[in-house]
Amino acid sequence: DDSQSGKTDTVKHTNNPEYNASYKFPVLDRKSRSIGRHFKRVLLKLDVLYERGFFKGNKSLGQASLKLADLETKCEIHDGLKLMDGRKAAGGTIEIKVRIRQPLGSPEVEDIKEKWLVIDDVHKPS
Repeated sequence: DDSQSGKTDTVKHTNNPEYNASYKFPVLDRKSRSIGRHFKRVLLKLDVLYERGFFKGNKSLGQASLKLADLETKCEIHDGLKLMDGRKAAGGTIEIKVRIRQPLGSPEVEDIKEKWLVIDDVHKPS
């Protein structure tokens, strides 16, 4: 129930920053029955800020939100999200990758049947 947060280092003097930050957020009770319901309603919220100076506060460039409901059947979510200023587009994107060791629910298994041609012995004429 308590929100977890992380903060990247400041990237200076660029219009196209790469943060390359990695964070680990522990999932406390994976075996709980309600963890799937909890992740269906949880959003990962990203705020992009820029520093205006020493005596001025930080200003927001935009926010992005990612739904974590896909982690019930998948181990990885990789998406490019548009930065929004409230309900209007702020004019940028942020790429995010969320990984988890095992899906929270049952994994999505796909059964594929293919026909194969197997040739055991091939003799080339000498």
